[in-house]
Amino acid sequence: MNLHMRCLLSVLFFSIFSCLGLSAQSTPQEPLVFDPGLRIWGADLGIGYRGVHIIPDLDTIFWLYIGGGYENIGYFLTPDGHSYNGSQAGYDPETSPYYWRVGGRFDLGIAQGITWNEAIQKNALEFFLFYRVRLDMQLHDDAAAPQLLFQSDQADKDGLLQNSLFGGITWNDIRTNDPHRVLSGSYAEASIEWGPEFFFNNTYGTADFIRFNLSAKGFLPLFDLDPASPVNVLSMYLGVNLRVDYAAGNNIPLNILNSFGGREGFPALGHALRGYEDYRFAAPFKAVCNIELRTNLPAVIRPDIVPGIVVYFDAGYYNLINVDEDGILLSTGIGIYVYVFDFTSIVVYTHFPLSRELVTGGNWVPFALDLGFQF
Repeated sequence: MNLHMRCLLSVLFFSIFSCLGLSAQSTPQEPLVFDPGLRIWGADLGIGYRGVHIIPDLDTIFWLYIGGGYENIGYFLTPDGHSYNGSQAGYDPETSPYYWRVGGRFDLGIAQGITWNEAIQKNALEFFLFYRVRLDMQLHDDAAAPQLLFQSDQADKDGLLQNSLFGGITWNDIRTNDPHRVLSGSYAEASIEWGPEFFFNNTYGTADFIRFNLSAKGFLPLFDLDPASPVNVLSMYLGVNLRVDYAAGNNIPLNILNSFGGREGFPALGHALRGYEDYRFAAPFKAVCNIELRTNLPAVIRPDIVPGIVVYFDAGYYNLINVDEDGILLSTGIGIYVYVFDFTSIVVYTHFPLSRELVTGGNWVPFALDLGFQF
């Protein structure tokens, strides 16, 4: 998708979900909570009900997630299973690695608090269990150069109806000193997702997998020039994000290879590793570390609109396992951002992939737009 279209769609969906996000701010006493999310062409919405307490003084939240979208996805493996780098004959690096996907999701589950965090008025330690249904339909483009996905032996290369059980445990102690927008504290998660073939995973396409995921992030305030001010003057904090993901099975689906697991999905390498093409280093085993230094600049328009500068360094590792290929990947870059109300941030980056050239050549992405921080 070209840059102008991405910008237009980002602004459109931001406008829609700003209204939803602002109306979804909840106090601990309200029975309904909302978790909206964005796609390029599409959206997701989580609705939680916490009007019943299985354990006194701890939140019990029954969750329903629905969503869908029309998305441009990358597949960067040659028919022999190795990474496509743009030099292999017979393919167009501008079009061959990409295809369009139409998909939807339905998640139903429960999150039960184990301990309480008084400071953030939420569960600190929490157990969760979900039943997940996912529908993906991969679309051929016969007018383009040969598409790598449709020359592969992926069991879901044309589409998939996927059922899985997903469970795990989270720790949450992330805080913010609104209105200065300095984050502090930590979040951690361990999860397992299991989708065996006999779990109705051979009715449309085939899936047979189990995935293990560990993730953690933390934020350290460095300084706040005027902490007593009702608006941010100048502040800075450090953020670190760590994720490790391993999947096994007879037919690991594309959506598992293309992502890190967890309550909130996270794209695989790249995008998790900024500067490289989205989904380029999809693999059964992958790990990433994102380090960011965020500097919040003066809020001169209004207190809840805070601009800033972010400098980052990303490191990642992937292992294709089924073929003799793995690698360490590095990238760095700088961006400018604007916190907008209490809903999201808009970030414009310049990326420098350090370990590999882009498939179209070069080691520089001069302009990239994103809604929300990397983590």
